[in-house]
This record gives sequence, C-alpha cells and structure tokens, in this order.
Amino acid sequence: MMYNASLKNKTWTQTGGTVFKYIECEHINEISDIIKCYKGQKKVFTAGNSSNCIFSDRYLDIVILKLGKYFDGVMDINSDVIRIGGATKVYAKYKDILCKNGIGGLEFMCSIPGTVGGMVAMNAGCYGMDISKCCKRICYIDINGDIKIRETQSPDFSYRKNNIKDIAVIIWSEFYYYNSCSDVIMTKINKNLKQRQETQIQRFTTGSTFKNVNNNISAWSLLKKHCIDLDFNGAIFSKKHFNFITKTSPKTSSNDFINLINCAKKIVKKESGIDLDQEVILIN
Repeated sequence: MMYNASLKNKTWTQTGGTVFKYIECEHINEISDIIKCYKGQKKVFTAGNSSNCIFSDRYLDIVILKLGKYFDGVMDINSDVIRIGGATKVYAKYKDILCKNGIGGLEFMCSIPGTVGGMVAMNAGCYGMDISKCCKRICYIDINGDIKIRETQSPDFSYRKNNIKDIAVIIWSEFYYYNSCSDVIMTKINKNLKQRQETQIQRFTTGSTFKNVNNNISAWSLLKKHCIDLDFNGAIFSKKHFNFITKTSPKTSSNDFINLINCAKKIVKKESGIDLDQEVILIN
C-alpha cells in the first residue's frame, strides 16, 4: 500500500501524476472491503496493465487497486472451458500453456498487451476474434463491494465495450476453447505476434486511441489523412500505426497526450464531419 503514489513507473506511457492511495491486493475479501470502505467517499479505480489508460499529471484523489499474484495465472481447465485470473498478462507469456493443453481458439489473446480483466472489461479483440465470442462466465466484485458470478451473453458486450454496468473488479473469467494440436496453436500465435510487431509500436503507447467508425471507415485512415503531422511536446500518432499514440521525448506528459487526442478530434470533425469515439481511457 502506498500513499501519494507516483504513477510514472506504473503506466505504459510512463507518464502521470500521483494518487491518494495505490493498493496491491492478494485476497478477494480485501478488495471487497476496500470498495465498501471508500464507497461514496473516493473513486476506486482498478488498474491492470494500464495499457489503455492515460492518468492526469496532477494529483488524483482516488484509490487505485491492482490485483496481485494470487489473481495471476490459469486457475482451472476442464474439457472445454479454461478459467484465468483477472491479473493474468496473457501477452506472449501463456502460449506454452495453451500448446501443452491443446487449447485452441484463444490464440488471439496472446497478442493483446493487457490483463485478462482488462480484456473482458474492454471486450478486447484482434485478428477477427474478440472476448465476446469466447467468454462464458465471469466472477467480479461490483461497485457495492459484493462478489458476483455471471454467465455472459451477447448483449453484455458491444464493440470494444463491456455493457455490465456494475463491474468494479474482474476476479476471473472463463473462456470456451476447442481442442487443437500444439503445432497449429503455436503457428497461429507466432503469426499474430509477428504481425503485431511489424505493424504496431511496442512501448510508450496506449494501443488504439479511437474506435473504428464502421466496417468501411477506420480511425487509422482518418488520422493518417488529417493528423499525421500533429506534435505536442513529443506526443504524436505513430507512423507505424496511426491510431496509436506514442512519445518521442522523455519530457512528454500525460497532458501532452490529452491535448493531442483533443486536437485530433476537432480536426477530424472539421475536415470529415465525423465524431471520433475514444477508446483510450482518460483519468483526470
């Protein structure tokens, strides 16, 4: 537990100010008690990998919860469902587990640099798959501090969004899988990882900044057309993937990223008449 904790070394962009309290939790009851304790007093925010978040440079009077090692890993595997802890970083780490157990259909998760809890909260996806297509059930703590288990259904998810309104912390998630052979699984994972390395930056980024407008208009194409030369003290849109923000200077701040995002919205609206829908989360 840390008071007045600095966030600069806890975020992918290595920016951000300080927060009232930063707590790493190892027990489910501890999380429940903290949420109940601060309900109506302070906002409680769950930080996974913070790979899709930008925290303000100023002091934030909030409590940040981070799931500890107890929630990191595969908790159970049966004939067609695997249970994974909310703090698990599947990215490039669990491919050996998938291969060893012949778990097919979840290869795409190894290409997403976030925690499983974050993936479910954002309905993350890539390469034609997303969480909504494979998630069976979740265990979570709600905004009142109560522990719940819920079977997930199609209406619970939409494009890059989880529609379950009362989620505070996702403890674990279960996913359907199908039996496959290790060679096929490894080939898919390596292909996805190679494509990601070739087309996306790996550091100082929050991933996709805006949602695609529709199947025919991508945020990537709009930003490339209208915002390619924007630069706010080193905060830019990556030339490798125009929908990814990154920084070219150690002096770049969260406010520089926020100014870049807001400016891009205004330019795209003016030039194309389209309102970009933000995917990255701003905490300010």
